[in-house]
Amino acid sequence: CGDDGFLTVLSEGLVLSGIAMSIAGHTRPSSGACHEISHALDLLYPRRAASHGEQVGIGAAFATHLRGDEEGSRLMADVLRRHGLPVLAGEIGFDDDEFARAVEFAPQTRPGRYTILEHLDLPPGRIRAAYAEYTASVGG
Repeated sequence: CGDDGFLTVLSEGLVLSGIAMSIAGHTRPSSGACHEISHALDLLYPRRAASHGEQVGIGAAFATHLRGDEEGSRLMADVLRRHGLPVLAGEIGFDDDEFARAVEFAPQTRPGRYTILEHLDLPPGRIRAAYAEYTASVGG
C-alpha cells in the first residue's frame, strides 16, 4: 500500500473494533448491514457467493450510501478499487435484482440486530432504486 497513514487508521479501526466486541461480548458492534447483506447472498445464492470480504466491502459501501453519506460511499468505493476489490454486485457475479433481493432478505439473517436496513425498512422497488443511485454515484 505504501501509505503509513492509511495503515495506521486501518490498524486502529481493527483494534477498536476488537475492543468493542470484547466489551459487548458479541460481534454486533462490528457486524452490521454489510454482514447481513453478505450472509443473505450466501443463503440465497449458495453456489455463487463470492468471498465474505468482497461481499462485505460492497455491502459496507452500499450501506454507507443508504445512510445518506454519498461522499463516504464514494471514498469507500475508491479504496476498494485501489486495492483491486469489487464495488458493484456485477463484479462478483450478481445482477442488480439479485443484489436488491439479498438486501431485502438481509435483515432476516441476523434477527435482533438493528442496522440501517431495519431502520429504513425499504420496499423492494426502493431498494432497487437506491442501488441504482449507488451505482451511478460510485461510477458504475
